[in-house]
Amino acid sequence: MAQKRVFYACQGVLFLERNNNTGHEDISSATFLTGVQSVGVDGNMPSTSLSDLGRFQRKWKFDIIKQREFSITIERILNKGDNTFYRTATYTNNYNTNHLLHEDNIGTQGQLNPSNKSLKNYDIVLIYGPDDSDRLDTNNTLHNIVYRNCLITNLSYNFSVDGYATESITLTTKEADYDATGSYTLPVESAPQDGNVIKRQDIDFAESVLPDEAENIFKDAVTDTENGQAIIGLQSISIDLTIDYIELNDVGIVRGADTGGEQNLWKFVSLPVQITSSFTGVSRAIYPLDDWEIEDTKFPNDKNIKIVADGLAGEFYIWDLGKKNYLENISVSGGDTGGGNVELTLSYRNDYSDLVIARHSAVYNITQTGTL
Repeated sequence: MAQKRVFYACQGVLFLERNNNTGHEDISSATFLTGVQSVGVDGNMPSTSLSDLGRFQRKWKFDIIKQREFSITIERILNKGDNTFYRTATYTNNYNTNHLLHEDNIGTQGQLNPSNKSLKNYDIVLIYGPDDSDRLDTNNTLHNIVYRNCLITNLSYNFSVDGYATESITLTTKEADYDATGSYTLPVESAPQDGNVIKRQDIDFAESVLPDEAENIFKDAVTDTENGQAIIGLQSISIDLTIDYIELNDVGIVRGADTGGEQNLWKFVSLPVQITSSFTGVSRAIYPLDDWEIEDTKFPNDKNIKIVADGLAGEFYIWDLGKKNYLENISVSGGDTGGGNVELTLSYRNDYSDLVIARHSAVYNITQTGTL
């Protein structure tokens, strides 16, 4: 019996990605996003109250200059054999083409460059079906909302000893189409997701590179082994990317209000892109503060960080944060009388906008040569 409700089993997410200003594309070519656990949308409808002298109850409200803005947050788990939401377009050992700001990756500007490339943007398609059907099926009446030309504002990845790898995606846009025309390409019933997700044991520490502080504190392969494997005190690893955008005023025109693909035209990436990582683990000794020295009145930004996870058929999932990270914060928690362990968290960041996300059969040692 239909309850006429929307719940997890009758909604799905598809997406289109591009490095140009195309708008209002047919959603028939959208790709189904696997592993989605939740989707949230926050719609901001800015307005301004006009003062009415002599009255304390303001009656008139107008949308002056500002446009509505939607923020979409998608939480998903990473199934082996599937791609991360964002990934480096061409993963090689070349620093420049791998860089986050390369024209084939996130890019830097909304205007088309000489190669006819612009900021990477996405159409996010949310589809909804009836709650009395076994699954999303094009034989039923489906409805959709398409959020056009979305820009990524945040990506985060978390790896924990008590769960699986998760990906959180936040995007923003000013335009939404309701019940856009077009067909859907949905997974067939005979090909369900297999649930073979990336878990803690899939982190490949032979290929990964931990910053030397984390290596010294949480990993001691010489003295701590079990069945020939190093005992590693790490409890969780997190990687976070935040992208802010600057938008120039275009006097006389509200971009994107009536012309598809123009809402990002005067936007630029604010630099440097914020890239942080943290490593939390069981503390096995007092942290050697002497290692956190100030050299030439500056903290050394020479920490190499790379997290690699084993995929299928010899593939690797790679999160390479480059070799210019620096230790930003040390925090200690736990050790309470309830029996909890003392845990140490080391937090890092880099100001080089270095983050390569890839799925590949090889793990490259990417070294910066020259400047971008």
